[in-house]
Amino acid sequence: MQTGANIPTEDKDEFTGNKIGILDKNENIIVPMIYSLLEFDSVRKVFLAYSGKTIVSKAGKTRIDTSQKGTWEFYNTVGKNLLNTKIESKPLNQIPNIGFYGKSIATTKWGFFNNDYKLILPFQYDNINYDSINKYLITTTYSDAKQNELDTTLHKSKLQRQNIISIDGKQLYPNTLSACYNQPNGHFIVKDAALKKFGILNKVCKLIIPYQYDLIYNFFDSVFVAKKNGKFGAINLRNQILLPFEYDSIYLGGKIAINGFQLKKNNESVYIDGKGKVINTPKVTTSTSNFQSELSILNDSKSRAALLSKYINELINYKSKITFSTTLSMLIKQIAQVDFYAIHEMVMNYNAPNKSEILKLIIEHLTIDQRSVFNKYSSCILENFSRKQNGQSELPCPPLNTPQPGHPWKQ
Repeated sequence: MQTGANIPTEDKDEFTGNKIGILDKNENIIVPMIYSLLEFDSVRKVFLAYSGKTIVSKAGKTRIDTSQKGTWEFYNTVGKNLLNTKIESKPLNQIPNIGFYGKSIATTKWGFFNNDYKLILPFQYDNINYDSINKYLITTTYSDAKQNELDTTLHKSKLQRQNIISIDGKQLYPNTLSACYNQPNGHFIVKDAALKKFGILNKVCKLIIPYQYDLIYNFFDSVFVAKKNGKFGAINLRNQILLPFEYDSIYLGGKIAINGFQLKKNNESVYIDGKGKVINTPKVTTSTSNFQSELSILNDSKSRAALLSKYINELINYKSKITFSTTLSMLIKQIAQVDFYAIHEMVMNYNAPNKSEILKLIIEHLTIDQRSVFNKYSSCILENFSRKQNGQSELPCPPLNTPQPGHPWKQ
């Protein structure tokens, strides 16, 4: 078996327009001579065919130009195109030991195929996310909405439907959800499209909190803040009321009330501990009272990082250093419980006149273990930059032994 490649040997990096394919021993074409790069999965006996810009390194090794978009196709050893479509290379998301989800060029929709390159979910979804805790797929589809169908809670101009699907393609809950947010404890905060109310599903997608709340977001493992009739309260997973629905906002107590809450009512704030006892503290501004609420409806590290940056910029105007430190600590703790990597994402992209001072304060509010992970994140980025310059394959980044994007801090 041979390829039709002619790899340039000049001692420099250069773009190559050569096209390659696969011939069998009788010189019959198995994979058409139209691709820029071919890889072979020797375990599953599948050819991975890439179309797009490639670069030949000084060592004569061809690699993908990651700054450009390309496409992948997959062939077995007798020349059958396994998915019958081209998949965009950016993004193509791999779930280790499970499969891939990516976007078809033909349909511009997302699908999912397993590690054997068998199509499990057809390319018909507007988005797919992976729930690594339960090992489920969360799919999203959009359709045009009439004015009376607009979901003002989610600010959607489109009619959104989300599904929870197992990695073998089984739908686990009826197609009635307009929102689905997987939580660190394995449960799902969901919104019914018809009722326009929130509830909670357990790990096996059974409704355990009925659709009766205007909003729900997670604080601790089994404590959820909910909104009903315009007021906030707290409930547990048995729908028992832990805090009455009489507050304008509720968020975590930070260092002042560890495992407790800060409650706002009638423009006054009070801290209580985990047992409901009031903690006497100086008055603290509540301009960040919506942070936890906004955080709960975001789905990726970049948007969470942007939210953290936004609230930190608001904190800069605080005159009280105690207030600034206390509130900053609260913000970091809250976002770490949802997506620790988002803090690093924010640090890497933060831009303000007093950037160095703010970033120093953020690092000071991290634990020793969290700072160690930050160093691993940064070292990985620097290492991959060096590898890219030298034409070497890049390492997984963030490192696999650290909290991944979308995962909470659990150490």
